[in-house]
Amino acid sequence: MNRKQRRAADDKAGKLFMLAQEHQKAGRLGEAKDLYKKVLTIHPNHPPTLHLLGVIALQTGALGPARGLIEQALRFDPNLAGARADLCNVLIKMGDFEAARESLQNTIKKFPNLT
Repeated sequence: MNRKQRRAADDKAGKLFMLAQEHQKAGRLGEAKDLYKKVLTIHPNHPPTLHLLGVIALQTGALGPARGLIEQALRFDPNLAGARADLCNVLIKMGDFEAARESLQNTIKKFPNLT
């Protein structure tokens, strides 16, 4: 893929991502999920997309997939503070309070000014 094609793919992924976020905020989770999956066909390891797919999984009660997607997002970008917070929420909902505590402590260490 040449530079021009790459730029066009990046632009398309960006537009799809923004549209997916709008759907998610409006509660149209199915539409958002489909668009996020399209983003991942262009950028398979896009951390914000993985994170927000994990949030959709959390919102729909699919805790295992939610945890996996959010952890995958954090492997690619450990600086996603929102993903760290959402991971804590998933762990609490799963009843894994020790992992949630550890995750929260790690988040506080990494982001001491996070409010």
